[in-house]
Amino acid sequence: MTLYSIRGAISVEDNKKEDIINAAKMLINEIINSNNIDPSQIVDILFSVTKDLDDAYPAPAIRSLGYDIPVMCLQEAEVKHSLRRCIRVLVHIQADEHKKIKHVYLKKAKILRPDISNLKIAIDGPAGAGKSTVAKELAQRLNIEYIDTGAMYRAVTLKLLDKHVDFSDTDTVVDILNSTEIQFENGRIYLDNKDVTEDIRSALVTANVSKVASIPEVRRILVSLQRKIADCKSVVMEGRDIGTTVLKDADLKIFLTSSVEIRAKRRYEELKRKGVKIEFSEVIEQIKARDLQDETREYSPLKMADDAHLIDASNMSVDEVVCHIIELLK
Repeated sequence: MTLYSIRGAISVEDNKKEDIINAAKMLINEIINSNNIDPSQIVDILFSVTKDLDDAYPAPAIRSLGYDIPVMCLQEAEVKHSLRRCIRVLVHIQADEHKKIKHVYLKKAKILRPDISNLKIAIDGPAGAGKSTVAKELAQRLNIEYIDTGAMYRAVTLKLLDKHVDFSDTDTVVDILNSTEIQFENGRIYLDNKDVTEDIRSALVTANVSKVASIPEVRRILVSLQRKIADCKSVVMEGRDIGTTVLKDADLKIFLTSSVEIRAKRRYEELKRKGVKIEFSEVIEQIKARDLQDETREYSPLKMADDAHLIDASNMSVDEVVCHIIELLK
């Protein structure tokens, strides 16, 4: 016989007996199902709860499931900035065969172990709102994957431009896309095994990417790829339709915006660094035109999801935005 320890945690909506019991049931059932456990293998179950959950013990959840197992409930140490209304559990089992253990973290408790919990964070917003900068920093702090969906559309646009494809020739566009490989690695994007991280930021690609992104067939193919990526790992995914289309089941949805003037200033400074000569007024008009195109396209237009949190970062630093998002996760 081998003794195994399985950890888990779940957040609770409110400090109410029913919510506490139901959350404990959900957590235990998921641990049992995910690890293919026979209840007779369970040695004991140790619960701990945060101090703000005092309307009921989670232990009755085990009895209501029909299990006659030794159970203990403890109170968590109170730590600053820790996850609120949280139930943690340690389940000990004995098994003859070798078992691959899966620890289970549900709801907001996913933030405790984002590396194993398939945490999905969606960040949407208009061009120049600072989504990429915020998403990268957030992913780095949580130690999870950053997925720039806009870069994927830019990569496709680059390939179509290089091949001089007419965007209205949908069949050719789809054929090319179906034979295209897009990968992310260490913050770089690869198109057919070639690093195109800088190439996709050219003025020509920028001027055409919305046209390509508005092609329904392109969006369907890339949305499918984006979902597959998010199903395999924890991600911070940013774009323009993540919360409304790509990851409708995201654990947290953010709609990040800033004033047109601030977004135009960021783009203007970026172009200046690249040696591009352009008037600030022209950049403002480009931003406005891009907004209109994104908001009025027929397929998956830019809009805030009903359950998204709106953040206006016009007067906020990147650190302030990231810290705010982390608090929302808790």
